[in-house]
Amino acid sequence: MIVRKIYIFICLNMLQMERMPIIAGIDPGSTVGYAVLDIGGKLILVGSERHLTLNNLISRIIEFGDVIIVGTDKKSLPYFVSQFATKLGARIICPKKDMFVSEKRIATSPFVTRNYHEMDALAAALYAYKDLSPLISRICEFIRIYGKEHIKYQLIKKVVLERRCIKGAAEIIEPSYPVAENSLMSKENSLLHREPETDELRRKVKKEEFYPRGGADVEIEACT
Repeated sequence: MIVRKIYIFICLNMLQMERMPIIAGIDPGSTVGYAVLDIGGKLILVGSERHLTLNNLISRIIEFGDVIIVGTDKKSLPYFVSQFATKLGARIICPKKDMFVSEKRIATSPFVTRNYHEMDALAAALYAYKDLSPLISRICEFIRIYGKEHIKYQLIKKVVLERRCIKGAAEIIEPSYPVAENSLMSKENSLLHREPETDELRRKVKKEEFYPRGGADVEIEACT
């Protein structure tokens, strides 16, 4: 009897809701500004608070999903933003030069912010989203073409965080080889089920070796 290991893959979001990947913008200081966007650029949260600690900020933001990108409006990465990203394992996107107040105002004009801290944080998140959006678009197109909606969030996280190619990341999440192995097992089972016929044919051929008369008839009988 042939024994093989059968791989059963169960999509994570069939067992529980997969946590959504999100983009965060942080404006550090005595008053910390923060903003959260989804991967489609939709605003989820914007706020600010005096003396907000790093751990409290993290607790507040991860309620909405898994942070994959952290944005800042400064060319030189602030230590607070670096620590935030490091603790969450997120990538950081910085502008090539410090963002001007005028461009931050224009970028955040469709939204309501209460102060400069929130405006800066939101502008940073929007800049990060704009930088990331071409990659997200390619991932979504791959998902649409290959019917991978059930691994969408997993795929985005793996491509963005691990910097993998889209197809390679999808193969890691959902390997194709178990399908081939199952197919091979089906063929083997088919051959096993046909074994009695093979034995019968062998008996008839053996009989023909001892009784050569009517060989053609025996051959025809064995093949029908």
